Amino acid sequence: MKVIKKNEVETSEYPKRVVCEHCGAELEYDKEDEFIEMWGMKSINCPECNEDCFVSDHRVEPPNWKTTFDHINSATAKELKNEDIQEYIDNCYKYLMNEAKLGNFYMTGSGDTMVFGFRYEDTVDLYVTRDYYEDVTCL
Repeated sequence: MKVIKKNEVETSEYPKRVVCEHCGAELEYDKEDEFIEMWGMKSINCPECNEDCFVSDHRVEPPNWKTTFDHINSATAKELKNEDIQEYIDNCYKYLMNEAKLGNFYMTGSGDTMVFGFRYEDTVDLYVTRDYYEDVTCL
């Protein structure tokens, strides 16, 4: 005799419930509703406000171009004034030129602008970028 199927009840962690972080709607979702979004986090789309909501509290996928990267530009973040950008450049340059500092890298920025620099041997390279992509891993 051969057992074809046992009378076992299959348990599932789905459906799950979450409150939309944008509009406060209480949502119930299944595994099929999840997708990988910015920063490699599991997300669902809220049918009330059409915003994406994280449903995992940690990264579930390693960095992956065009999947986990967030596009930062003046449409999604504050556009910095030239004076503010120059201040970031001045701070970066001052830090990298100070020989008392042990680091050879400096990064700063805000809104749609990122300023970073490297010091090696007898060279300091500075970079300013606007309209960039970012992936963040929370440890």
